[in-house]
Amino acid sequence: MINFYIMRRDEPIWFKNRSPLLPEVEELVRLGVFLPLKQTSEGRLVIIIRTGAHNPSIHNQEDIFKVGKMMLDIAVMENECCQIYGGIAIFDMTNVTIWHARQMTVNIIRRAVYAWQNYTVRPKRLDFINAPLYINVVLNIFKSFMPQKMKNRVSVHYGGAKSLYKEIDKEILPSDYGGKSESIKELSKYWYEKLIQYQDWFAEDEKYIAK
Repeated sequence: MINFYIMRRDEPIWFKNRSPLLPEVEELVRLGVFLPLKQTSEGRLVIIIRTGAHNPSIHNQEDIFKVGKMMLDIAVMENECCQIYGGIAIFDMTNVTIWHARQMTVNIIRRAVYAWQNYTVRPKRLDFINAPLYINVVLNIFKSFMPQKMKNRVSVHYGGAKSLYKEIDKEILPSDYGGKSESIKELSKYWYEKLIQYQDWFAEDEKYIAK
């Protein structure tokens, strides 16, 4: 908990000025770069992170992390059980290019791993789907900052979502992934409206940092 509030203090680029009305925030939410699902998997929050959904010449990774943490805060607040059971992160690497990869500097990767370790919902699995052949180059940098326990939770799938069906009930996945839940477009709209409902909360929440 101490590390969490220290991170909130030391990463103002992620935790300050979190208005959902900001154009860069709205655009990324509507693109569906970060999508917590409405239903959990055995109590675990399931999050789809679409790493190639944004245009790297327009959007930067700092804003993507900000948006992701805004949505994660609300998802966990509305389902406190996820703080106990943790989360499953599905990184969909469809349409990822070398320009997306170049945004992931060593500094950003280090900070991202630190955030995963110290957030209110711990990652129990990190699944990479539709992965390009060079994925291990980037993953090896991520793993260099991970404790062994987290390294053991990383799985790479070079095919589509079908490889996840053994682990996650496809009923809860968006229809875009062969599931029976809302589409990415519908889920993105849901989350934008949800963030708007919490805009006053985001303004108030900025006060809570380590001293």
